[in-house]
Amino acid sequence: LLLTYLWTKKLFNQRVAEIAAVLLTLNSYFLWSARVGYLEIGVTFFTLLTLFLLQKFLKQPHKFYVYFGLALGATLLTKYTAILIIPAILTYLLIHKRKIFIHKYIYTSLLVAFLVFSPIIIYNAMMYKTAGHFDIQISGLLKQSTPWTLDRSIDHNYLISTKVISSIMGKAISWPYF
Repeated sequence: LLLTYLWTKKLFNQRVAEIAAVLLTLNSYFLWSARVGYLEIGVTFFTLLTLFLLQKFLKQPHKFYVYFGLALGATLLTKYTAILIIPAILTYLLIHKRKIFIHKYIYTSLLVAFLVFSPIIIYNAMMYKTAGHFDIQISGLLKQSTPWTLDRSIDHNYLISTKVISSIMGKAISWPYF
């Protein structure tokens, strides 16, 4: 909530930040995922922290490059699906802040993020070396057979999955809020 408030205030103004924070407190999925301990709340926190620090990094690269890299690495470390933040950030930078790529700070930030995320890479390399497959999330994505996925059906039709998720969200959250 605090990060949402601070980031929205920085982007817009205090009134918009207050509304954003109140709306987030009314979001049943946000509260539920925080209470039951799903990883999504960690991804949400670190994603917001990464975007908040990206904004600071773009204004003062020499001061915030390490913090931005740490936050990005922590986001990726929290859950694999957070990797989608990388193309989103790179696309934004290529379109709006292309000059950042001439500075060493962006590359140092990405190196810091990589170092924070590296335990996952090492873990998966060792899993593949010893067991012949990656961990459950990556092996499911790559359709590898593992002892854990024998009875687990993973739907690789992402268009249908998106439709189902949208339907569930639409039923759980009012359409104006959604």
